[in-house]
Amino acid sequence: MLERSASSTHPSFDPAEKVLLITGPSSQISEIFTRNLLFILKRLARVSFIGSMSDARALEGVEGRHDVQRPLTNSNLVFRALNYLLIQVRIARSAIGEKDVAIFFLSDNLVLSMVLMKLIRPRMKIVSFPGGRTSEAYRRKKSLLAYPFALLEKASYMLSDSIILYSPNIVSEWRMKNYGKKVLVAHEHFLDLSLFSIRESYLSRPPIVGYVGRLSEEKGLLEFVHAIPAVLNERNDVNFMIVGNGLLSDRVQRYLDEQGLRDRVTLVPWVPHDMLPAYLNRLRLLVLPSYTEGLPNIMIEALACGTPFLATPVGAVPDIVKDGVTGFLMPDNAPLHISEHILRALNSNSTGAVIANGRRLVEREFSFEAAVERYGRVLNQTFIM
Repeated sequence: MLERSASSTHPSFDPAEKVLLITGPSSQISEIFTRNLLFILKRLARVSFIGSMSDARALEGVEGRHDVQRPLTNSNLVFRALNYLLIQVRIARSAIGEKDVAIFFLSDNLVLSMVLMKLIRPRMKIVSFPGGRTSEAYRRKKSLLAYPFALLEKASYMLSDSIILYSPNIVSEWRMKNYGKKVLVAHEHFLDLSLFSIRESYLSRPPIVGYVGRLSEEKGLLEFVHAIPAVLNERNDVNFMIVGNGLLSDRVQRYLDEQGLRDRVTLVPWVPHDMLPAYLNRLRLLVLPSYTEGLPNIMIEALACGTPFLATPVGAVPDIVKDGVTGFLMPDNAPLHISEHILRALNSNSTGAVIANGRRLVEREFSFEAAVERYGRVLNQTFIM
C-alpha cells in the first residue's frame, strides 16, 4: 500500500518556485495523466507547460504554454527522425527563460532536449518521470528499435537529477538499481470519486469478465483471449468484453472466429474516459495480464467502481492489489494461469470484502488532496538532492 504522512496537508513548497512540465507526443491515455499532473502542480508552484493538451481547464493558470509539435505530413523514416530531433531543439529553446525544475513526463526519450537544457540552464533540476518503457513494447514486438530506445532511456536516467517512479518495485523490475539514489516515489493518479463509483451492486451484474486497455502485446492480451476456452469449459455462463483499440485487433478477432467465440466476446472500440464507469459497472471481474506496467489507471478506476481486479504482480500493481484483500493476483500471464485465477476470483467467497476494501483504499489514497501532498514532498526532495 502506498505510504502517506499523517498530516492531511501537503508539505510547504515555495509557490515562487517555477516548474516546467514537458511531455512528448501525446495520446488519449497519456493526456489524462498529463492533465492530472498539471492540476496537482498548479496547487504547488508556478507552472509552465511544453506539450499538447486539449483540456482548456488544465491549462487555466499556466504561466507559459508552448506546443512545439507539428503534425507530420511525410511518412519517410528519415524525415520523421529529423522532425523528432527538431522538436527536441524547440523544447530546449522554449525552456530558455525557465528555471528551477523541469519534469520530463512520459517522455524519457527526449535526450537531446535534456542535453541542451543542461548546457543552457545548468542549475535547472532535470526530473525524469517514465510511466513505462518504450523499449519493452518494441522488445515484445521483436523489433530492432528496442535497442536504441533502451539506450535513450538509460541516457535520460543518467542526465536526470532525480527520477520519479510509481513504485519501489519498479527499480528492480526495470533494472534501475544503478540509479537508486535518484529515485523518488509518487504518482499523478487521482479520481473523481463521484464519477467513478459503484452504480450496480456486484450480485446484480451478469457474469462478464473484461479487459480494458490498449490491444498490444505487452498488455498480455493474446494470453487473455487464449485463456477464454478453458474458462468456458468450467463456467459456461460467463461472457467476456474487450474494450480498446490497438495493433492486435485483427489477431484477436481472427482467433475468436477460429475458436467460434464471437458470440461469447463483445468487442468495444475505445470509449471516452467519462463513459468508463458505465462499462466497469457491468463487469464481475476486470483482468490485466500485463508483462510490464507502471501504475495502471484502469486498476484504480475498477476498484473505485466496485469491480474486482485480477492482474499480474508487475510495476506498482502489488502496492495496491493484495491478493484476496483488495483484489486478486496471479503469478504470471500464461493462459492456463489466467483461466485458473479468473475462475478463482469468480468463485471466491470473499468478493464482498474485497470490493469494500478496494473502494476504501481508493478513497484514502487517490483523492486530489492525497496527490497534492505526495508531490509537495517530491518537489521538496528534488531541491535537496
